[in-house]
Amino acid sequence: MYRVRQGFLNYLMLPVAVWISLAFISSAYAVEPPNEFYFTVRVEGEFSQVVADLKKAIRVNNFFVGEMTNVDTGLKKRGELKKVGVAHYKIIGYCNLSLAGQALRINPNIGVFMPCRLAVYQKTGSKEVIVAAMRPTYMARVFKDPGVKKMAEEVEKVLLRILDAVQF
Repeated sequence: MYRVRQGFLNYLMLPVAVWISLAFISSAYAVEPPNEFYFTVRVEGEFSQVVADLKKAIRVNNFFVGEMTNVDTGLKKRGELKKVGVAHYKIIGYCNLSLAGQALRINPNIGVFMPCRLAVYQKTGSKEVIVAAMRPTYMARVFKDPGVKKMAEEVEKVLLRILDAVQF
């Protein structure tokens, strides 16, 4: 666990250090080594099939697929898609209302982190599809509540099962 002890410079160094370390991680890993903030899975495959597999895994794990944001469509309309360097970019929102209800009873402000989201994208010219998700246990730190922490650990286990389902 990282701790920032003093000063704004130290606060900036953590994200920079994480970013630099991620830049050197080999794409040979199916799941990149976990970091404090989010999980990343890289798979070879058809983008639409990976999205379909994710949706199926979400449902199999007792969550429902909510809104899917077609970021790529919006970027394309604005002429930004090529500038961003992605061929596809979707954000899948998903939720389990039983868990959501439990979390909201613990702290109603937890709704700012709902629903759970997966960023699914493919860089231009790549056959690799990248799936990224914020770690629930990282977000739970905001609340400093043992009940939120326990729930986040439970949701993180489900998230890992969902991510595992898209690895070929």
